[in-house]
Amino acid sequence: MEPYVTQDGREIPLRAIGRRYVELEMDKHPLPEVPTYEAETAAGEVEVHPHQVQYDGEGKITKSTMTTDEEWAAWHAYEAAREEAVAARYQAATYFLLYNCIPAQPAPVAEWSVDLDLWGIEVPDPEADPVAFKIFWIENEYLPDSDDLTGILARLYEAAGLVAKDRAREFEAFFRLALARLAPGGAAGATAGRPARARAARGDADA
Repeated sequence: MEPYVTQDGREIPLRAIGRRYVELEMDKHPLPEVPTYEAETAAGEVEVHPHQVQYDGEGKITKSTMTTDEEWAAWHAYEAAREEAVAARYQAATYFLLYNCIPAQPAPVAEWSVDLDLWGIEVPDPEADPVAFKIFWIENEYLPDSDDLTGILARLYEAAGLVAKDRAREFEAFFRLALARLAPGGAAGATAGRPARARAARGDADA
């Protein structure tokens, strides 16, 4: 894979990995089943169909197959569970890609640019959680410019087949959302406003 060139001209080596590895990691967070309803055909047979909802460009519902309060309650529960699953899937993909596709390894914390102990900034334990430790280092030391992080994620997501070619840059807000979940406590903070953005990215981001 071609190196990524940062905003300040550094070349960041990238390593290609098999797409199936990423899919296996994402599959640890399965999407929930779509609620269904029954419909009787002209021949008197009962068929089961998944419920459907259509939204306009502003996220307002324009059409649905729901007819009862119970069906709507089940649908809202499904949507909430689905948004959480999508977020978990792409957080998992982000961790996996950054950890495995960036071959550079963290330097000892004592060599970092900031005396983190002085400022009371906690760093993940490299022994207990090497993945979180490397991600923290990538985000704060190796690639502190968020544009570089989103640029690399766009490249890696495209290479893994998670975003269609030539559309990766359209998903910048989605990548920024994924990155917001990397920091300690970020997962909860990134929840607000997620459904609208996730629906906007749904064409490629739900695979």
